[in-house]
Amino acid sequence: MKRSTDKTWVDAFQQRYSVRERIFLFYMFFFAGLAVLTILANLASGFDFSFNYKWMAISGFCLALGLLAIKRIKTELVHRVGVYTLSLVILPASWLSSAGLMSPSMVYSVVALLLINFLLAGIERIALNAAFLGVNLALISLYHFQPGLFRTLSAEEQFLDWMVNIPMLFVFTALLLATFERAYERERMVNIEKTKKLAALSRTDSLTGLQNRRHLDEDIEERVRDCRDKGTPLSIIVFDVDYFKQFNDAYGHLQGDECLQTIASLLREAALRSGDKVYRFGGEEFLILLKDTDQAGALAFARRLKADIETAAIPHEQSAVAPIITASMGIATGQPPEVEGQTLLDQADMALYQAKASGRDTIVCFED
Repeated sequence: MKRSTDKTWVDAFQQRYSVRERIFLFYMFFFAGLAVLTILANLASGFDFSFNYKWMAISGFCLALGLLAIKRIKTELVHRVGVYTLSLVILPASWLSSAGLMSPSMVYSVVALLLINFLLAGIERIALNAAFLGVNLALISLYHFQPGLFRTLSAEEQFLDWMVNIPMLFVFTALLLATFERAYERERMVNIEKTKKLAALSRTDSLTGLQNRRHLDEDIEERVRDCRDKGTPLSIIVFDVDYFKQFNDAYGHLQGDECLQTIASLLREAALRSGDKVYRFGGEEFLILLKDTDQAGALAFARRLKADIETAAIPHEQSAVAPIITASMGIATGQPPEVEGQTLLDQADMALYQAKASGRDTIVCFED
């Protein structure tokens, strides 16, 4: 049970904070913790308490920024204050107050370099990288020309300093890279999934859930190529709900939407084969693509669909042909190799026009 709760807390934390925000928190609490450990080590070693003032300031500064970041108070400003202060003030000051190149202080610059490049972008990133490089080169030069400004460590002190700090830095860097590499990968996969969903939504009719005209334009050419390659016919049925404007006027747009959703459901149930596709073509107009289907097969499909609609018996007292919803359909069939997508659409549309002109509630097949 505890494991499940922990996982839920971690998931909630990851959902609340972006990767950049989590990196910043990771850094602030690491440096705050490092400062606290150094204070404890100084106390245990019997150093003068004045050695701890610097570390107390660093710990308080990092904790304060970490808490502001957790509460998401002016996040961008907090990030910049943290990055600039850490790289241009705290680390150089720590380096100056240490044993210079005899201590691992300079190695911490690599850790700060990661933070700069994780959080900043563009010209700002380039500028701070350049400034940070200049500061570090200046510190190295200062150590070379003025070594007396820095503390002197015995061989044993230097050994202990490196043995404590280097493993800590290695572990920190390894955890940072491993944790956030996975985080970036997760976000990348989430973004890919969102992109796919957005692409699907852009090709899906929001009311009926059917594919829309944009998707049809992409699919029809693929179906035509498949038809030519296999040497099989391709049929299109253009389908129009009779007197739908009068239905909307009489029953209201909400009932009109429900009517279209019912029709869409009947179309989905009728187009059972994997290669058959249904689209919302216009307001009350639908289109069915039937692969490997000749005119006789398309006509049989249309008749079954017409019967299904009559069975649904959606009331339509304002219709001029029946007291229930009916439909007019136009069918066009192409035979390879002459079949063309746009030609088939035009032919099916002409057949639908003939069906509506002849009184509606009927099916017409296009004939040359």
